[in-house]
Amino acid sequence: MITIAATSYAAQKFNGIHLKDTNHHTHIIDDLESSLTLVHFWATWCSPCIKELPALLTFMERQDNNRSLILIAVDSQNNTKRYLTSNGIKHTVLVDQYGKAMHGFDIKTIPTTLIYNREGILIKKITGAVDWQSDLIKDNLNAVNRH
Repeated sequence: MITIAATSYAAQKFNGIHLKDTNHHTHIIDDLESSLTLVHFWATWCSPCIKELPALLTFMERQDNNRSLILIAVDSQNNTKRYLTSNGIKHTVLVDQYGKAMHGFDIKTIPTTLIYNREGILIKKITGAVDWQSDLIKDNLNAVNRH
């Protein structure tokens, strides 16, 4: 079951979060104001996450340049890097090994996708694995894109 909800914390921004990628480079997530941004929390030990991730990546590859994707693995550096390498995934993945970002946004379930508008404001939260080709998802993203 998935839940797509308008957030009750519409003014919340995803600012100043420091996470390392699988190559141990630090990224500061503080500027989401240039495009519609999906921030996707997942893990290698989460079966629905593993099933959903390739479809999400394919979906995002087909989008225009005004949408971006930030992948955050709630997992260890080693497990995440091993999974990405064995599955040929080249997309940069940030690692939230201790759940700091996850807990900071009160995320209780993975996979969860947060959708930010061009002003960097969180406007939708999708809880659970979704079919990224479904009309429901496309309609929701198009509605968000119009804001």
